[in-house]
Amino acid sequence: MTVRSPPLFSDIDVSLDHAQGHILIAGNSGSGKTGALCLIARHKLRNPATGFLLADPDGEISPHCAEYLANPDNGLQWRKVHYLKPASATETFALPLLDVPDRSPQLCHDKTVRAITIFEQAVTVGAGDYGPRLQKFFYLGALGLALTGRPLVDLPDVYGNAAHLRQTIAGAYPYPFLRDAMEAVDLLSDRAVMEYKDPLISRLLPIFGNARLRRVFGPQTPVSITNILRNREAAFLDLSGMEHKDAVLVGKAFLSLVYHEALQRDPNREPHTCAMLDEGFDYLSTDIARGFDRLRKRNVQLCIAIQRFSQMQRAGDDDAAAIMSAALSGTNTKMIFRLPEPDDADLMTNLLFRGFVNLEEWKEGSARPTAIGNTKEIVRSRSRAEHEAEHHTEAHTTSSTGGRADGTMTSTSSAIGSFDGVGDGAGMVMAPPAQLFGPNAPNASAIPYALSTSTNESKSHGESEQSGTSHGESHVDIEMHGEADTIGHGTSKGVSVTEGESETFVTEYALLPTTMFSLQEQLHRLAGEIQNLAHRECFVKIQNQKPVRTRTRDLEPSFKSGYGRRVFLPLFHKLMLARSGYLFPVAEVDAQIAARLKTDEPTSKPPPDFSPAPMPHVLTPVAFANAFHAKRAPTKPASPKAKHKKPRPGRRPQGELDERHSRFSVIDGDGAGDNEPTK
Repeated sequence: MTVRSPPLFSDIDVSLDHAQGHILIAGNSGSGKTGALCLIARHKLRNPATGFLLADPDGEISPHCAEYLANPDNGLQWRKVHYLKPASATETFALPLLDVPDRSPQLCHDKTVRAITIFEQAVTVGAGDYGPRLQKFFYLGALGLALTGRPLVDLPDVYGNAAHLRQTIAGAYPYPFLRDAMEAVDLLSDRAVMEYKDPLISRLLPIFGNARLRRVFGPQTPVSITNILRNREAAFLDLSGMEHKDAVLVGKAFLSLVYHEALQRDPNREPHTCAMLDEGFDYLSTDIARGFDRLRKRNVQLCIAIQRFSQMQRAGDDDAAAIMSAALSGTNTKMIFRLPEPDDADLMTNLLFRGFVNLEEWKEGSARPTAIGNTKEIVRSRSRAEHEAEHHTEAHTTSSTGGRADGTMTSTSSAIGSFDGVGDGAGMVMAPPAQLFGPNAPNASAIPYALSTSTNESKSHGESEQSGTSHGESHVDIEMHGEADTIGHGTSKGVSVTEGESETFVTEYALLPTTMFSLQEQLHRLAGEIQNLAHRECFVKIQNQKPVRTRTRDLEPSFKSGYGRRVFLPLFHKLMLARSGYLFPVAEVDAQIAARLKTDEPTSKPPPDFSPAPMPHVLTPVAFANAFHAKRAPTKPASPKAKHKKPRPGRRPQGELDERHSRFSVIDGDGAGDNEPTK
């Protein structure tokens, strides 16, 4: 069954259900880790097919979950809740460390060993010079309390002045050697008893001297982890208000009980439960480390949150490396918020991004012009050129010529001709012009006119005939010599125009990066991102998928107004007390413990006398010294009893032999062939 609740992240839809495996959340204080836990807790509480267990050392998530359940708008009144707070002034609870309903020896032994394992995490029960003796007394006392149905709070009284309590416990042991070991306590002297029990009592005093812890290990009905797991109930362990060591003891006890009870479930058949732990570095034990390996198939999903991984690498802790390895390798879902510590950031970078680093990413600052291809183009050209040149030449020429010419000439000529001529003529005499100022001819006139006119005509004719002959010879010899100097100057000017068309390929260029990031540079960049994540930003990696950088969704308040909180929260608290069955008033539990103390009060017995014996009056010191040394003179040890030697088998050798042969004996055979070598 899958219940859709508001998404956990702002930009991706991821369901952190049981199929996603165990969850690891890491981030320093103020990075948004607690808000993410609250969102996951809301998601689990809304799912009726899943139970929910919470160990809350700082007391931040438990009140938030209680307010979320108390709001009627969320519709979660059906959820049965147990709010366990040891520091509460009104209610308390008990953990079932020694609770065995049928009191069978085997189950009582298992509970006792489990209690020793839990207390060894808080006190050195099994270590140091007193280790074996302390573990013996703790085991005897806890086993006897389990067999007699008594709570763990009675353990200090077992080794007090309560001989009758030890007798009752000794009678419940199933084996004689256990009874002998418990009865031997009363056979010792008072000084020896104090020497034996004082190391254990001194270790138990800070625990059972605390009224809160006495209630947690008290006689009231203990919390049934089995029923909570089976019925898909919710249990919030709020450890706020307690001293750190006390909170660690209670938290580890609660988580170890969850682990051991979950191991009793049938694999892959039980209801799903989510067990969440905040600030887990002090509460991660070997049980939780084994839980990463074994609880998933028991349908228990672990969700662990830590601030920094160096907390898990405690010096001197042999189990720290195994716990850290289990937390890193046993969680399929990882949510990593800001981790300023460089070692933690490098660790998470290698864990999350190994195999997902982009080794083909270019550096932005390495962009250079780069040829990316060729384009075919038609190129047209036109050029115009103007030329101007000046020339200067000088030449000297020498020539010599010689020759001879002979010639003969003969010519004959004849000519016949005739001619005719005709001519005519006309003439006119004009009157002289008249002058205005001057003398004038008698016939002068201002307007010219002809005085006289004349005409004539002539004709002529003629013929001629002519002939002639001539002959001549010539002989010529020629010889010439000459020299010439030539000097020339010239200037030439011209203009030329050229036009053309051709086909060519043009190279295309683009600004492209030229250098890629190396693996170490990419890991360094990713580690820097983890170190500088903003509030509520995180990297999420689920199983074998690539990590995604995202941001958790805004955490809405459980109530929209303070008035609703003041009204509904007391009603929820009252209903929770009525339905739980594991919460009891503090005054009632204290009264039960006080009543048990009165019942177990021992009979009056004089206190042991440790005063020194009185010294006698010495009148004769020498005699007193001799008597003192005589009493304390070492006694001679008794002579050892003679050991009877077993008769040596065989007979003594015969013949003339020296003393050394007496160490040997001869064993006769029983028949022929006894001394023959075996084949």
